[in-house]
Amino acid sequence: MFLSVIVIARDGNWEPSNGIVANFILITATVIALPIGRKHNLNSAKYIFSHSDNLTTWSPGFTWFLTWLSPIWTIGGFDSCVHMSEEASNATKAVPYGILMSIGSCWLFGWILTITLAACTTPDTASLLSSPYGQPMAQIYFDALGKSGALAFMTLLFVVQFLMGLSILVAHLLPTRLAHSTHPRTRRLGLCLRSVRPRTPLFDSAGGGSRTVFARGGGE
Repeated sequence: MFLSVIVIARDGNWEPSNGIVANFILITATVIALPIGRKHNLNSAKYIFSHSDNLTTWSPGFTWFLTWLSPIWTIGGFDSCVHMSEEASNATKAVPYGILMSIGSCWLFGWILTITLAACTTPDTASLLSSPYGQPMAQIYFDALGKSGALAFMTLLFVVQFLMGLSILVAHLLPTRLAHSTHPRTRRLGLCLRSVRPRTPLFDSAGGGSRTVFARGGGE
């Protein structure tokens, strides 16, 4: 938060790092190191692509919907491109390109990383979630790489998560600050807000459909 205040106060003229390079380093190192460390205890392809555990009190159908809450945070990636569009020098090309690259990279590298974790994790999911380290990811690193390896990867993971969170926070707040820095922009924003309809048939239909799907999933 402190670094974000500095970046926003200087209108984006200074920023520590967006963490993209460190993120790819972490992903690449994880995909390479975990299979090497667990080469004698890798899970089968059947386990990776077909096995599932439900350790909750919810029904299997509703639990399946809840699993989407974890990867849905990646929406912050392409949403940041939209927030920064007003300040981009070539928004008509740069913003769509950024959105497609964000979605594509999250899908591709997330898919590879998920397969790697499923192949290298212990089949006992309950013990993994009740790890004394407080983080299942730390336990996965520890089982594959030992104490030193787990400390190194969790330290890098901490740094990457901090930088990515900083990047998303700045991308969302900086355009808001710039949009209110001049009167014409503020006036246009006010006009736009006054013209938004609070309810539309599309939103009502989407809301009703979502409630129906979740009701059916929870009743299974």
